[in-house]
Amino acid sequence: QDVLAHDRPGRGARETVIRILDSGPLTTVQDSGRRGQLRVGIPPSGPMDRPAFVLANYLVGNHEGSAALECTLVGPRFEATVACAMAVTGAPSPITINDRDGAFRTTLMLAPGDVVRVGAVRAGVRTYVAFSGGIDVPEVLGSRATYLRGQLGGYQGRSLRKGDDLQLGPAPLPSIRSLSPAASAGVRPSSASCGRTRL
Repeated sequence: QDVLAHDRPGRGARETVIRILDSGPLTTVQDSGRRGQLRVGIPPSGPMDRPAFVLANYLVGNHEGSAALECTLVGPRFEATVACAMAVTGAPSPITINDRDGAFRTTLMLAPGDVVRVGAVRAGVRTYVAFSGGIDVPEVLGSRATYLRGQLGGYQGRSLRKGDDLQLGPAPLPSIRSLSPAASAGVRPSSASCGRTRL
């Protein structure tokens, strides 16, 4: 099995769910990280702000380690082509859906054709965008996390670009949840996430 291949077939053809219209300066796919590979020089990758990442997945009804977007300084603009749910956490950022304001740390329901923009952070560095079902890219060495220096995992081993199409895993639409900023203090990284190296 060639676990390093980026172009291996998926689990079957699916509709495009998220079409990237503007990627922002650095947006990658991350999950909870790739463990057990440091002996061969491959770091865990995964989210730099694990509590915010876990919270985003909670808001859309996912397992805490499901693949989501990690955005640095400015988030992406994208179109949803089918109904799904999303949530934005981490560094506070403006969110618009079809040019109308969206809520931070809240489950947001998207309809086909909705265009979402996650703007520049107001404070901090990284924002997380999670979708119901999680982002469905091939696992590489047991993880969907992007390792940029090694061009490994995530979406073709790189940061997102305009025109990229993302698929999501199958999942029902979740109930709507909304959390105050203080709520993120109740989400703690597991011991396995401590000391993660990002290269």
